[in-house]
Order: sequence, then C-alpha cells, then structure tokens
Amino acid sequence: MIKICHPPGCYGHYLTRSIYNYTNLRIGEYKNFEFDKSGSSHIHFEDVKSIGGELKIYRGHLDHPGSNITFNSNDDVVTILPCNNHRLDYYNNQFDKWAKKALCEYITSQLQEAEVVQKLNQGWGYNDKFNDNTPIWILREFFSLWIIDCFNDGYSIEKYKNVKSKIQITTQDIFLNFINTLYTICQNLKLSINIDESVITKNHNCFLNLQKYHNSQLKCQQWVDNILNNKDSVSPCQTIFDESYVQHLLREAGFELQCDGLNIFPNTSSDMKKLIYKI
Repeated sequence: MIKICHPPGCYGHYLTRSIYNYTNLRIGEYKNFEFDKSGSSHIHFEDVKSIGGELKIYRGHLDHPGSNITFNSNDDVVTILPCNNHRLDYYNNQFDKWAKKALCEYITSQLQEAEVVQKLNQGWGYNDKFNDNTPIWILREFFSLWIIDCFNDGYSIEKYKNVKSKIQITTQDIFLNFINTLYTICQNLKLSINIDESVITKNHNCFLNLQKYHNSQLKCQQWVDNILNNKDSVSPCQTIFDESYVQHLLREAGFELQCDGLNIFPNTSSDMKKLIYKI
C-alpha cells in the first residue's frame, strides 16, 4: 500500500487526494476538486468511500492518537517533512481544518483537562472550569509558555526523516514546486498521471488561495521585529495561537506584555509597543 506520512496540518490530505485522483489509482471518472472554506481536503476519503473504492493509499501521523500510521515491509511510503519556519502555520491548520476552531476541544486533545485546570489555577489563580468562558488573556499567556514545546514535539524534522521512505518532500515543495514534486513522487511510486496538467494547476491554484495560514509564523516574526524597531504595521494575527507566539517571541527578546485583562490583542505594532516592558 502507498502511505503518506506527515505531521498534523502539513497538507497530507491534499497530497493523498492529488496522488489518488490524478493517477491510475483512481476508480471511476475524475471529479473536479472542491475545498471547504478552510482549504481542507478532508473530504477526500468520503469521496473514495462513496464510490466503493478500495483503499490503495492511506495517510497518517507518527505517534498521534486517532490518526497513527504504522508500516509494513511492502509499503511504499511518502513522507512530508515539516519546516521549522512554518510550524505555526501547521498548528493553525490543524486548529481550523480538524478542530473547526473549537478551542477547548483542541487543547484537551493535546493536554489532559485536569492538567490544564491545575496549571491555570497555579499560574493565574483561575478556579473555574476550563471552557469557552475562560478569559482569553489567561489562555494566551498559558499557551505562550508551552507552544514551542508543542512545536518541537509535533513537528520534529528528525523524527519524520527517520521514517524509511520511498521519497521525502517538504511542505515547501507543495507550495513552491508542486507539479514537479507530484511527477517525481509518481515516478518513484510507478504511477502514471492521467489528468491534464492544466487541471492540476487550476486545482492547485485554488488550494493555494485558500491556505490562509501559510506564512503565519514568518508574518508574526516580522511583526515582532516591527514592534521592537518602532515600525508601525497592522497585526497579522488570525488565531489565539498567533497571539501566543507573538507573546513568546517578545519574551524571548526580553520583553513582557502587560496582559492582565488584555482579552483583545492590539491591532498595530505601535499600540503593542505601549504594552510591553523590558524584563
């Protein structure tokens, strides 16, 4: 079986969908791609089931409950490697595409709820339940303290590099060189592409246009640089995790944020500059 191994949020559904639908793996007539508003390709396996297709290609993550992937000696494995400058992108993808922005459910899929409650109590004196009413400013600061550990654990390049693979690509290969990457993968898997390249390009452009979290991490890094260098610009933050990452970067640069009660994040770098102080 062909298996696509990838970290969460690293476009594994899209690559799996492409390999299946553009090659001789496909059963039945080709159907044009549709994406949901988040740019997700999670619909792919429902499409395959609807036509009674045999599962010839599968995808999953390493050490991930509910979507863990295992390998047999006769598997042809394609591994998607994460890139260190895009880990926030992947985390946001997973939050939106998989968790549908249900914040509490997303967090408790990674940390035990009892652990979250204990940490919020110890660190912020918060004694109520962890739910949608938990103050955003507390959650933001809490997330900012462990988000890098989460990145290091979930998006370990070395862990995915160690997978015995037929071919390895990076997420940037999908964004910057998809057509050539697809042909190289299919050549290695001995698959023949039977869809016109113009169709693939059209679908891929649609995919790209919907990836609203691509470069989230780089944009947040640039915004922090603007804050510290008095260059006014609008916040690029789209999620609480973007905001948490900004707070983490400011702390790394030697600045704390006056965050008590700050449920609405500043919208400009000049406004943010007024709220930070040297540690």
